[in-house]
This record gives sequence, structure tokens and C-alpha cells, in this order.
Amino acid sequence: MIYTWIQRHYKLMDLQNVFISNLKMFRKNAKMTQAQLAMKIDRSFNYINSIECAAFFPPPDTIQKIAEVLNIRPMQLFDEGANPLTIITDNKERLISEISEKIYSRLQGDLRSNITKVIDEMIK
Repeated sequence: MIYTWIQRHYKLMDLQNVFISNLKMFRKNAKMTQAQLAMKIDRSFNYINSIECAAFFPPPDTIQKIAEVLNIRPMQLFDEGANPLTIITDNKERLISEISEKIYSRLQGDLRSNITKVIDEMIK
């Protein structure tokens, strides 16, 4: 029984440490201080500091607000492999697809415009 409690306790601590590490990283990448992030989620000045010092763990609604402010998915705060390069790699296919669609749309518009010009010149 005690062994099970210890296992669960350390797993939670590991999860909390991952959360804290990722919170710090994403906050710093967003060039935000602890106080600025706390203010954006309508919390007191030292709120984020208390989380980052492991004084307490935020509830789910606060985690959601933090993620929205940092422009990330909430689950990224719990990802052991989270770092900017990993995130870009994980989202590579989506990014390639979005960029391809934008380029295709732009080229399609340019092509239509050029065809219209050529036809207009031929008609004249």
C-alpha cells in the first residue's frame, strides 16, 4: 500500500515538474514575465511564481487560460518532449499543407489574371 502511494506520488511529481519546466519555457519564449502572465489570466502578481516554485498546481480551467495566453495547446504543457523544435517537427505536415495551400491559391489567382490579360490582348 505504501509502495503504491509512493509510486503515485512520484509520478505526480514528475508530471508537475514537466508542467513547470514547460510553463517556464513557453512563458519565456513568449517573452513574458511571471507577473505579466498572471495579469493576463486575471490572477495575482505572484500566482505564476507559486506554480513555478511548485507551491501548488493550477486547476484545469487555469491551465486552459495559461495555454490560450501562451498560444499553445494545454497538452503541450504536459509533454516531456516539448521544445520549440519538437513542436515544429510535430506540426511539420500541417505547416507544409497550410503553406502549400496559400502558395497554390496565390499562383492560381496570378495565373487567372495572366490568362485574362492574354485573352483581352488577343481580342483587341
